[in-house]
Order: sequence, then structure tokens, then C-alpha cells
Amino acid sequence: LRCCWWPRDHSKCWGGAEVEETLKRLQSQKGVQGIIVVNTEGIPIKSTMDNPTTTQYANLMHSFILKARSTVREIDPQNDLTFLRIRSKKNEIMVAPGKGPTNYSFMVILGQTLSWVLSHRGEL
Repeated sequence: LRCCWWPRDHSKCWGGAEVEETLKRLQSQKGVQGIIVVNTEGIPIKSTMDNPTTTQYANLMHSFILKARSTVREIDPQNDLTFLRIRSKKNEIMVAPGKGPTNYSFMVILGQTLSWVLSHRGEL
């Protein structure tokens, strides 16, 4: 895992060794294409993907998360977005959106194989 955009080590400011270990364990799972962690402004803090791909996912998903959260709150002001899952023909994007000024959004991009297995696990 590498830090994006900043030369310093961010592991101390968002969870340390335990978070790093969790990210490595997730990345090693079959079907995981990439993991991206972004700050509250949508800027990538950590990624297992190349910089152009990371930037594309971070920018587009940040806008999508803001719109989804706004929609949920407009329907019910007492409610909030807690998880977002987008499935396409080629992959699946799972997002745990951050809350508050110091939390980070966590994105996992899954390949078609794992996505299919997860969606059909009750049928197997």
C-alpha cells in the first residue's frame, strides 16, 4: 500500500499498523482489484491502485457519495448514509463513507468473480 499525493507517512494519522494490516488482508482476498481510502474532501490518502485509476475513482465516487448522502437525508433528515454498493457488469464498488471532519471513506473495488459469488452465495 502506498500513500498518495503526500510524501509523508499517513499511517499514524488514520489508524496505524492495525489499519495497514486490515488493508493488506483485504487486498489479498481473491477478486479484490483495489482499495482506496479518501479524506473528507475526496483526496486519496491510501490506495493499492495506480495514480490515474485512484484519481478517477476518488473524484467520481466522492461526488456520488455526497449526492447519495444528500438524497438519504432529504428523504429523512434523521437518517444518514452508512454503506453504498454499486454493482456493474464488470465489477462492484463497495463504499463505507466517512463521517465527521476526521473520518475517511473506504472504497473496495471487486472484480466480477467475487461480486458474482457474493451475490449468489445463497444459491450455491
